Amino acid sequence: MKKNIELLMQYMNKEIEINKEFDEEDGIDTTSEDYEPSYDSMKLKIESFINYRDIRTKQFWVSKLYNGMESRKKASLRVELDEERRRKHNAALTSLVGLCKFGEKFGLPKIYEGSLLTTNEIENHESKNYDKRKEMTDFFLKLVNDVNEVYIDREVVSISENKFITDLKQQIYKTDRDYGVEKGLTEDEGDIVFKDNSDIIL
Repeated sequence: MKKNIELLMQYMNKEIEINKEFDEEDGIDTTSEDYEPSYDSMKLKIESFINYRDIRTKQFWVSKLYNGMESRKKASLRVELDEERRRKHNAALTSLVGLCKFGEKFGLPKIYEGSLLTTNEIENHESKNYDKRKEMTDFFLKLVNDVNEVYIDREVVSISENKFITDLKQQIYKTDRDYGVEKGLTEDEGDIVFKDNSDIIL
């Protein structure tokens, strides 16, 4: 299992530990068979990375669909998708900052070694921050790709770890299936390979 995935599970398990303590303070029986450990915050952070990958996939598909053509529908879709991409990009970058701060707060190994943008820098899109923005984006896209490719041995991982990764993999799979993706985006300025027979209607 890749180091990124091992660290991600470590972060998830730390959130479970923290939430379990809160639940016990609230009088919830955490030893019950019906008790389900919570890691919603961690899952939402990774899902924001996947959401950005999804919108980039749709942008690539529109370019492929309308290749060599100009139309009002194409122009309208481009504007709409670019606005959505910007929102989801900012959300994903903010989630990465949150993920790193979580690890720092609880003394976990660094999952990301690069420099982080501030909230204002994320929102302002200044050209001087382009390299830092790209580095952060490439990291979380690689992390999503690692999640997508990881094999989960149920004999080794916990039930929560298995569910955490499986749920994320299913979200990635749905977009790849719907858009006929053969090879997904692994870096922001990379490429996506679509199956030749893929066909959807926007």
